[in-house]
Amino acid sequence: MAVERWASVRLTGLTVALAALSCLTACSGEADDRAVTPTLSLEVPAVDEIVVDFTGPWANEFRTAYEKASDPAARFILQDEKVTAEELAEANATYQSCLEGAGFTKVVINNDGSMSVVPPPAMKDDSEAYSSLIRGCCDQGWCDISALYNFVKGNPDNADFAQIMAECLVRTGLKPVGYSADDYLADSHAEDYQMGSPEMQKYMACNADPAHAG
Repeated sequence: MAVERWASVRLTGLTVALAALSCLTACSGEADDRAVTPTLSLEVPAVDEIVVDFTGPWANEFRTAYEKASDPAARFILQDEKVTAEELAEANATYQSCLEGAGFTKVVINNDGSMSVVPPPAMKDDSEAYSSLIRGCCDQGWCDISALYNFVKGNPDNADFAQIMAECLVRTGLKPVGYSADDYLADSHAEDYQMGSPEMQKYMACNADPAHAG
């Protein structure tokens, strides 16, 4: 379930999260006709000209993403440990362009990292083949940029996710005072709430931005 993706990302690490994201995107149904025109306009210096020292709250995650990214433009976005809304838009547009170049159609990439695509006709029944194509575009660095944008936005200090999620659920009235991080880890979370209900909307708000929602 997509609403659980942010939480599992935070608790299991960036690499595992992206593997899960590939599955989500590959298994998505047909999207609508919205499109993003690639607009990547960064002036990217040679990689060996960039001296990178990751020291912030999300340093380990940015370092991992930077070292893994195969596209110099993605590395350039990641090297200052910040992803702006403009950089996210450019990353998503470039990711979309890569997918369309691989034969995917009706590609919709959302700012929260979720997306839907229609696989190339020859691969529609071969999930392993089209998942591999998605990973190829993702591993250029664009998926990590999207993930880190949302991580930092929802938890800028990189606090313990279970703790701030528990606090958010209490703030929104979904859980009683005294509900703890251990309680959160033991719960089934989204399965407690009906899709489309006010309770689910509150849960999704906490899941997307646990430090500020409520």
